[in-house]
Amino acid sequence: MPPTNDVIGGSPSHEPTPDDPTIAAAGELSQAADSLSNHIEGLRQQMTKNRRQFRRALLSLVVAVVIVAGFAVFSYQTATTARSAASRSATNQQVAYNSCVNTDQSRANDKRLWTAVIQGFVHPTNSSQTSAAIAHIEGLVNITFAPKDCGTP
Repeated sequence: MPPTNDVIGGSPSHEPTPDDPTIAAAGELSQAADSLSNHIEGLRQQMTKNRRQFRRALLSLVVAVVIVAGFAVFSYQTATTARSAASRSATNQQVAYNSCVNTDQSRANDKRLWTAVIQGFVHPTNSSQTSAAIAHIEGLVNITFAPKDCGTP
């Protein structure tokens, strides 16, 4: 076959023979390219698998953060409610104490009033039976209008 000038650089080409080292090198290069292609395909599949695992891990992390945030909000609301209840309880205790003190003052005033009324019926000319009845009524007034134990505020 006559030489042709179809090779870049204008050098003549020739028909390769089966024992030509260029053919062996091309075969090795083709095998290396196939191996590289297979390796790249394996890497692509591994990358796809890793992406899925990363997405699952990210989704799990987001779910965990949402759950923790939910517990934090619930704990905050519970603590706020407990503080509010404790505050209301303290306020109620103070109101109850003030009410008891005011009631005791009112009882003392009522006792003074009834004692004054009863003393209006006491005369040196009263019989012993009348004096005993008046003393009994005075005892009932003392019991009825006795101060209550208010405790401490």
